[in-house]
Amino acid sequence: MNTLPTLLSLAEQRIQMQNKWVWQQQQAPLFFHHLRALRLEEAQLLSQRMLTQAAFQEEEQLETWYRLLAQINLFVPGALVPVLPALVEHRQFDPGHLYLGAGKEISQQILELFQSPANTLPYHLLSALAWIGNEAVQAQFHAWRLSPPDWRLEHFPPESSSLEAGWELTADGRRRDLYSSSCFDLVPVEPATSFQLTLEAERTNQERCFWCQRPLRRLLDLDLRDPRCRWISAEGERLCLAICERCSCYETIYLDITLTGEVHWSRVNGDGPTWVHQIPDDGGEGWSLTPFGPGQARQTPFEAIGRFHLDEMGMSQLGGLPEWIQNVDYPQCPTCRQTMPCLGQVALEDWEDLQEGIFYLFLCLPCRKAATVYQQT
Repeated sequence: MNTLPTLLSLAEQRIQMQNKWVWQQQQAPLFFHHLRALRLEEAQLLSQRMLTQAAFQEEEQLETWYRLLAQINLFVPGALVPVLPALVEHRQFDPGHLYLGAGKEISQQILELFQSPANTLPYHLLSALAWIGNEAVQAQFHAWRLSPPDWRLEHFPPESSSLEAGWELTADGRRRDLYSSSCFDLVPVEPATSFQLTLEAERTNQERCFWCQRPLRRLLDLDLRDPRCRWISAEGERLCLAICERCSCYETIYLDITLTGEVHWSRVNGDGPTWVHQIPDDGGEGWSLTPFGPGQARQTPFEAIGRFHLDEMGMSQLGGLPEWIQNVDYPQCPTCRQTMPCLGQVALEDWEDLQEGIFYLFLCLPCRKAATVYQQT
């Protein structure tokens, strides 16, 4: 099977397809399989062919077409380098991750557009720069932080766009990544192990949500001695994160953790918002999900990006860059006040039919604090 024509054909099928479930279950896995097999030279040739094909797409189809083009770049970083000058010329900056891996020349061309940003939304330019994230971009974001430009958007400092690409500026203007380059599929723990963990949890962890008194439920259960988890901590045996199936769907919840598998409701959560006492608790049993652990390694930390907008599954991962359903929402560690790096995410639709939404998981290891954030459409 010739890979490039197959990928082009699958992209065309996605454009024409009305039933997203068919794409999720059949075409998308095949699309990813072929993307992962591409060499850089093949991926660059594919990107050139897809850009040529963009001229033949209907106007309402172009957004999806460019998102499919961007996915090549996420699976094979650098694949779009040959077509970036044409994208800049045609003022195509959405989605911003089209520009992942772009060099200094491209970032300079985009920066020059801020001198006369007519007909171009500053947000899209900022997003493209954030995904480039090189020293020139860092320096310009730092300069804008010190001296806000006239064109800045209300309640949106230009430098905050870096969060979309998973990094922030430090106080002295340097880049601090908020994700791990190590990335693995998240899969349910093996049934026998899960049963053993359930018994252990019943014996050793009767923690409850302080707001609604529901038992906390373990969402993530990691063996830190597993080579796939050593990037998290070089010490310790086990790391667990838990949720309240009611309250964690509405608020950022902080947890106190140990490296021996203990997880506790943190008192920094306080007494809870007023809605806790206003919204009735239906007492439902919630999701039938076992704790998750690492599976196969992903080729890049960016494979989850863009999937939500393309109606794709496979967003659950340990490590990697989060795919936000709504706005970027990295919590602040309540102890050290630093932005908490992302540990991973669990997408409910990956595991249970008719469910949606993502739990985002964060960890400040030095402070032994974890947090969960939930988003859905």
